[in-house]
Amino acid sequence: MKKLLVLIVVFGFAGVSWATEEAGQTEKIEKKVEISKEANDLLDKVELAAGKLKTYQAKMKYTMAQPELEIVTTQNGSIFYKVEKDAILARMNFDDMLQQDVDELEDDPADWAKPVKFNDDYVFDGMWLTRRNDRTKMIQKWQVAKDKKDRDAFRIGKGPFPLPFSIKKDDLIKYFGIKIIVDKKLEAKELKNTVHIELIPLKESVYAKEYVKLELWMDVKNYLPVQIRYEKGGDRCEITTVLWTDIKIDDKKGIAADIFIIDENIGAGWQKEVTPMKNKS
Repeated sequence: MKKLLVLIVVFGFAGVSWATEEAGQTEKIEKKVEISKEANDLLDKVELAAGKLKTYQAKMKYTMAQPELEIVTTQNGSIFYKVEKDAILARMNFDDMLQQDVDELEDDPADWAKPVKFNDDYVFDGMWLTRRNDRTKMIQKWQVAKDKKDRDAFRIGKGPFPLPFSIKKDDLIKYFGIKIIVDKKLEAKELKNTVHIELIPLKESVYAKEYVKLELWMDVKNYLPVQIRYEKGGDRCEITTVLWTDIKIDDKKGIAADIFIIDENIGAGWQKEVTPMKNKS
């Protein structure tokens, strides 16, 4: 569960506010921080693009660096996102994993070890988040909403995994200091036509307990995400980057319904865990 929550977004904002709500805690932020006109106008465009988005699909590269351990983990996969009348659907699947010492990254890539191949799928159907991991032979289900029509599961500070496809300006202003960064050097060719947004958690925000900063690279043509990054502080620093390529937005072919169906049949050696949503007292 932790991996998905910190991933989607992806996604960078995941899990923290939802976790405090489940524990019965409430954070109080009395006022929003002022932002520049440039940032304000940009976030208006980002929110407008998110509101119009119907489908998003792309290849995905997930990289987590652990500086203190001098380890870098890389996984490749795909993401699918679809807005329907009665629900928002999402799927992420990973099909490999490669863990390396930092020193190995300086070697010729031809000499690197081969990634371990296996399927690790996550599907959200509007109510239930399901994970199927072929390596551990485990299926896990978590109920994260009582109604598929509840879109708050995707909003910052409201649900377990706010996606960068569901951004609302007021949510960002409430929880973060916001700055537009001018990149002097691009770290990937896919970021050529993007604008870089840096988010620093406000001291009063629950995100300040977990994150040093979060970053978004948005395409300047459609104001949708190309890359995200978040840095966790504390005893075990982690810097996670998710890059999307071969992006298809509102593709005329759509996304097949069976993409959002996960095989829950289990055979010998498999386990299944189901966790219903806790009732708030």
